[in-house]
Amino acid sequence: MWPASKPRPSTIQKRVPKTTIIDAYAIALELGNTRLVNTILLGVLSNAIDLEEEKWLQVIERMAPKGTGEINKKAFLEGRAIK
Repeated sequence: MWPASKPRPSTIQKRVPKTTIIDAYAIALELGNTRLVNTILLGVLSNAIDLEEEKWLQVIERMAPKGTGEINKKAFLEGRAIK
């Protein structure tokens, strides 16, 4: 059930037609780690920024905590696939 204190996604889309509703939490669950939500959203955002995908992936590899580079890159690409 949607919390009464928050506007429903459909209400937001009516007010801001160019809105995309993304359930990044559900995607992160599918990937096996809810900490990936921000990386998924970064992937979505990256579509609006003129920077090569490979550059994004290099930064993620460099900045991700040790041993998490591959899953973070996968999460980023999941988000980037959302247009």
